[in-house]
Amino acid sequence: MLAIFDLDQTLVERYTANPLPGVAKALAELVANGTRLMIATNQAGPAWRLWTGKERFPTTEQVCARFEAVAHALPELRTATWLVAAYDARVDLTSVQFGELADAFNRNAPSLNLRAAAEPIWRKPQPGMLWEACRLAGVSAAKAWFVGDMDSDAQAAQLAGIVFHSASSYFCEQATSGIIERSP
Repeated sequence: MLAIFDLDQTLVERYTANPLPGVAKALAELVANGTRLMIATNQAGPAWRLWTGKERFPTTEQVCARFEAVAHALPELRTATWLVAAYDARVDLTSVQFGELADAFNRNAPSLNLRAAAEPIWRKPQPGMLWEACRLAGVSAAKAWFVGDMDSDAQAAQLAGIVFHSASSYFCEQATSGIIERSP
């Protein structure tokens, strides 16, 4: 089984490494039950920084340092595969520039199994990251589920043919029932 999670407002507070309630316990139980974990996250902040020149947007180094802090706070994510979409259609960069950002993500998180891509199909609501997660895990979409907090997460899961759970209901149900495997 494969459990794929969005990052911000699903596992941690937005733009921080602070785990949301119930997340640490749920991830530990999933791993103990033999479920493989992956992260699928859109991270266009560095593209916005490059495009606008505004320092309020993070660098790839800052984003990767946060990923490593998240993995420190949630140890089950240290061995997870992190899939990162560097692309954002709202930003007017060339494909070469997006590719350079993806390469920078791949270089700047050496302690994580991180794979970034600049292809538009990877940015949610497109299904590319979820397809890649299933391919890497060697499982069909029927053996995976995706947990996220946004409509774009639900749309990506639907397009990928993967069961979707909203983060709020997934972790709430886990806390009250003790059942965390929400397989299809």
